[in-house]
This record gives sequence, C-alpha cells and structure tokens, in this order.
Amino acid sequence: MPFTYDSWMEDQGIPVHRGYYIEDLRTVELTPWSARNINAAFMQLHGMQGVVEARIEEIPAGATLDPLKMAVDELVYVLNGRGVASVWSDDASPKKTFEWSTRSLFLIPRNNYCQLGDMDGNNPVRLLHYN
Repeated sequence: MPFTYDSWMEDQGIPVHRGYYIEDLRTVELTPWSARNINAAFMQLHGMQGVVEARIEEIPAGATLDPLKMAVDELVYVLNGRGVASVWSDDASPKKTFEWSTRSLFLIPRNNYCQLGDMDGNNPVRLLHYN
C-alpha cells in the first residue's frame, strides 16, 4: 500500500477532521501527539487535499514546547489563550521573541526555529497552524 500523508496521521493516532467546514476549532476533538508532547488534530477540508497542511494544537497550561524547525512558512492563528514565541535562524541574527493572545496571527518563516509557550498557568492555548 503506498504511503499517504493522511494514513500517516491516522497511524499516529491523531484525528483527521474532514468535510466542508469545522463548526468550532476551539472545541474540536484533539488527541495526544507523543512526537510533539501536545494534543493535536489535523484538518483535511474539501479543496485542501494534497496542497496544504492545517492542524490544531493545544499547548498545556504553563508549558513551553521544544523548538521546531520547518522547511515551509507556517501561519499561526491563536484560537484562544496567550503565550510567547521565539523565532531564530542558524545564522548570527538575533533571536526575536514576542507575545501573542487570542485572535493574534503571525508567520513563522521557513527554515527558522520556533519555540512556543503558554503564558497562562491555568488554561491551555489552542492554535491553528497552516502551511
């Protein structure tokens, strides 16, 4: 059987939400994603097949994720919560750190490291990632 991205996500035990829309991304089902130490789900809406990746991630209250480097630009929309992001590259340019909150939108440039953290010790953060 040939490899498909959808089958890989499902093999990881991560839900893949399909259809024409998702009513509320703030309440959609997420499951643990052990490779990233977060809860997550992927979206594969009609018209997105084979073109883009969209995923919902939830950072636990007060947690900071391990740095991640992606080969593609990634747009992040904050569904709820507040946190901090640090972005840096392999060259000598300084690390950029900024805060974000509900309804913030930011871009993580390709080939840069990014580390995200939840600044609220009582509530998780939920993010929509799109690349």
